[in-house]
Amino acid sequence: MTRILVISSFLVSMASAEGLPNFDILRHEVHGDGWIQLFDGSPVETDSVSGSDPEDPSFGFSASDRTGIGSGNSSIGISGRSQVSNIGGDLDRLTILTRLIADYLGDGPNRPGGSAAGELSSIIEFAIPVERMQWGFILDLDETPGFTQSSMVTVENVTAGKTLVSTTEQLVFLTELAGNIGDVIRVTGLYSVEGTAEAGVSGLWFSGAFLVTSFTIPEPASSGLLGVGLGLYLLAYRRGRR
Repeated sequence: MTRILVISSFLVSMASAEGLPNFDILRHEVHGDGWIQLFDGSPVETDSVSGSDPEDPSFGFSASDRTGIGSGNSSIGISGRSQVSNIGGDLDRLTILTRLIADYLGDGPNRPGGSAAGELSSIIEFAIPVERMQWGFILDLDETPGFTQSSMVTVENVTAGKTLVSTTEQLVFLTELAGNIGDVIRVTGLYSVEGTAEAGVSGLWFSGAFLVTSFTIPEPASSGLLGVGLGLYLLAYRRGRR
């Protein structure tokens, strides 16, 4: 069962053969850590990440444990990632993806229960390459009984001193982003998750935050395609987690 969606990273700085303007990544700073434990006498498993490099498109950490090998076993995991990429190979689009997920799957005869907790902070800055771009935004927040999440995403035009969006709730939109060429856009994500599944429970128990936001140099009839693309990313994420 695939529980975590992993999307490969491609390019950080993008310019097409037709000479489209370049997305200049100025900052990619990530800190995160997490731990998990099955209640079957297994030790605590941990992982962490800390990095700051605008030329590194992807930072992440993960920890997991299972009661056995193969299907029909219980498992617990935590995973965090911050990624800058041109998902799908579109050279005129900058996509930022951040996520933090903790989950427990109770399956088979041995269902000991378990606990998980973690945090992730991500700051990504880039310079606006054109005066007007299409901006798509999806923040998906989910939790089941016993698992909770606390998340905040803020997008700012640092140069203009404007907060474009700041939310702790689920949010989806497709709009136009206007600014001056060279304006610095900052995307900040702060996430935390924790949860406990009691012994004997079955099924999937989880909490998580998933952000995908895309900035696209507009082309004719591309707005609808951008909206469809963001919707497909969210659908794939949800299917991959169940």
